[in-house]
Order: sequence, then C-alpha cells, then structure tokens
Amino acid sequence: EHKESLKQGDKILIYTDGFTEAMNDNEEMFGRERIINILKDNISDAGKLLNELPQKIEEFVNGAEQSDDLTFLLIQVI
Repeated sequence: EHKESLKQGDKILIYTDGFTEAMNDNEEMFGRERIINILKDNISDAGKLLNELPQKIEEFVNGAEQSDDLTFLLIQVI
C-alpha cells in the first residue's frame, strides 16, 4: 500500500502488459524503458502523450502480429 499526494498537472499512466510485451519481427519486446522515455519526452503535454504512445508502439511492431491487447488510461490532475 502506498499513498501519494497529487498536485495540479500531475499525471498517472496505467497500461496493460500488452504495451511492454509488444514484439517486433525480431521478437524484441517494447519494454518498460521505451514507455518511460516516451513519458519523459511528452510529460508536459497529455494530449500529445495520448497520441504518441500508441503511435510509437505501432512503429515498433511494424506490422508484426500481436497476441495481447493494448489498453491504457491517462489521468491528469486539473
């Protein structure tokens, strides 16, 4: 259990394991580090993040067949 105080502008990203486990043709997983880098690059713009995350996954898998869902929820404190 953990409690955290959020302030205006803070964001919470919740995602399914389909994001970290998305694989390209080389059987390389997208992984947590790529998600963290996308967050760092788009931390100030929630709208851009909503578009950027699925786009980066799509570019990474490059048409490779996936076996899991890709679901995420982005919450921003206003």
